[in-house]
Amino acid sequence: MLNTRLRRQGFTLLEMMIVVGIIALLMGAGIAYLTDPFVDAQKVKAQTDITAITTALFSFRARNGNYPSTEQGLKALTPNVMEKLPKDPWNRNYAYRFPGKMKPHSFDLYSQGSDESNAADDIGNWDLP
Repeated sequence: MLNTRLRRQGFTLLEMMIVVGIIALLMGAGIAYLTDPFVDAQKVKAQTDITAITTALFSFRARNGNYPSTEQGLKALTPNVMEKLPKDPWNRNYAYRFPGKMKPHSFDLYSQGSDESNAADDIGNWDLP
């Protein structure tokens, strides 16, 4: 009877490894679940900024008869129309061109997304309703 009680007092190495493995799986799933809302929040911030800058561009056009040229860029909006231009969620300037390629009879206003080289993750005024 003494022998049985001594063997039951602790955990075996195999039991500990199984518990650590389960904890690692749960942590991995939790981290994956928490990163998606952050990415979505970055996209929403970019869309909100693009909407605000678009409104400022409409105001600029109402005052001056046309949108700023690509060369003038968004800096033409400061300080008369916008006090300060926002940065995109990745701390870069928003890109602007007039006339636009995606919206030929208007302007293109967009963020180059999380990586500047992949056009597939660009967030632009052509994506907005």
